[in-house]
Amino acid sequence: MNYFLQPSTDYPSLLHLYRELTGLENRTHDYYETRFRQRGESTFFLTAFIMSDSKRVGLVEFGKYFLADSPDSAHLSIFINPEAWDARGFHDLISRIEQTLRENRFHRVVTSVFDVSYRDEFLTHGFALAHEYVESEYPLMALLAEPYPSLPEGFFIKSFADLKKAHQEETFEFVFDCVRNVLCDIPGQESFAKEMVVQTLKDAWQGSHFNPDGCLFLMNSNEVIGVHNIVSFSQNAATSGVTGIVPAYRRKGLMRYLKRHGMIWAAKRGFVLFRSDNEINNPMLTLNQQLGFREIRRHYELTKQL
Repeated sequence: MNYFLQPSTDYPSLLHLYRELTGLENRTHDYYETRFRQRGESTFFLTAFIMSDSKRVGLVEFGKYFLADSPDSAHLSIFINPEAWDARGFHDLISRIEQTLRENRFHRVVTSVFDVSYRDEFLTHGFALAHEYVESEYPLMALLAEPYPSLPEGFFIKSFADLKKAHQEETFEFVFDCVRNVLCDIPGQESFAKEMVVQTLKDAWQGSHFNPDGCLFLMNSNEVIGVHNIVSFSQNAATSGVTGIVPAYRRKGLMRYLKRHGMIWAAKRGFVLFRSDNEINNPMLTLNQQLGFREIRRHYELTKQL
């Protein structure tokens, strides 16, 4: 079977097919517009339907990876209807995408897949497994009547909305510095391009998935020592964005306070589920399990030098 690409900016149709193929509702109608704003008009990025015999059998997105640790890294997402699956066609399509990325001066490609069979096909194609992630969830209804946990003396929590009122336009740069401090010892994360992350924050502020009151900062005096960013995964489910404690304050039980506070906040805001996504060796996964999160599936990040 031969696959070919039909580039498209028909976002509603792309979104509908994504949900149909994945069963997920974690993308909203502003997803693609936001992605294009983040990358900028001068940055290569392509969305396309995968076609076979004039039928839409999948979709693909590839181009600039805005969270990459190097400017020449690309991201690839691909979804194909199982009923139209053809291994030879898949590998031929990936080879053509890789060539297009090389022509646009990318030297590395990253992909994330939800299925073991996709993982194995990419491994066969020369990709290497970089990370394995565990997705889990927690039912929030039982937390509706729960009070917020009492923090140790000297610590308090402020939201992004609180900080924006205080810092005005400097808030986005301030948040970037907070995030960098929390992630400073995670390989690759310290080299985020500041301008790109700040623009991502500004886009998120305008997006429907971002909750200014749910982007929480754990503070000690005027120092931010922890971040728990709660965003909308779907209409009824919340999920964690950047979450962590700066190294000097870890192993003191503070993350448990911050995480529990965020879960109760999400319950009181009307979310039914809390979703979490953690690398298999991340201590946050252990904390989630202790808090009662239940594993629902795994996904895999793979990379390849082009």
